[in-house]
Amino acid sequence: MPDYIGSEHPYYAKDGKVFKAAVREPGPNGGTKITMGFPVCTMHDAAEGQEAAVAGLMNRGDIADELLKALKAVVRVADRQTAEFYAARAIIAKADAIP
Repeated sequence: MPDYIGSEHPYYAKDGKVFKAAVREPGPNGGTKITMGFPVCTMHDAAEGQEAAVAGLMNRGDIADELLKALKAVVRVADRQTAEFYAARAIIAKADAIP
């Protein structure tokens, strides 16, 4: 799991902006690798005060591939003919259709 510097998540909100957090990871030869963070966007007019919501959506999007992989695994090992599994298969097909 990455060690986000200054945040618990990859994206965070501060002062009307959304930032990508810096990341500290193990580097080669026992060293430390730090990937710098950066501002992603600034809230203007209609979105003023919504930076936390935007950061939250970006954090959810950041794990979408992992969620889809987990959902596929669950359907593969425990597929049932129920409304919940029909819904799961439908969302998998919808996600797989995205380029």
